Amino acid sequence: MLTGFDCPGCGSQRALHALLSGDLAGAWRSNAAFVIALPLIAVLALTRLRPELWPRLTRVLGSRGFILTLFVLTIAWTIARNVW
Repeated sequence: MLTGFDCPGCGSQRALHALLSGDLAGAWRSNAAFVIALPLIAVLALTRLRPELWPRLTRVLGSRGFILTLFVLTIAWTIARNVW
C-alpha cells in the first residue's frame, strides 16, 4: 500500500481460493506466478519430507543456482506485473 505496487505474492490467497473452487481462470488472473509455482511447492515439500527418496532432486532444489534462479524470476515477476 505504501508504494502502490503489487508485491509478488499479492493475490495468492484469492488465487488459492479460486483454485479450490475450481476456477483456474480466476486463479490465473489473481496471481499467475502462484498458480505456476504450486507444483514446484508440492515437489519442494515432498523432497523436504522424504529427501532419501529423491537425493539428486533434493540436491538440485537446494543448490545455490536454483535458489538464485527463483530469486531472479520473483524479481522479474514483480516488475512484469507492475508494468502491465
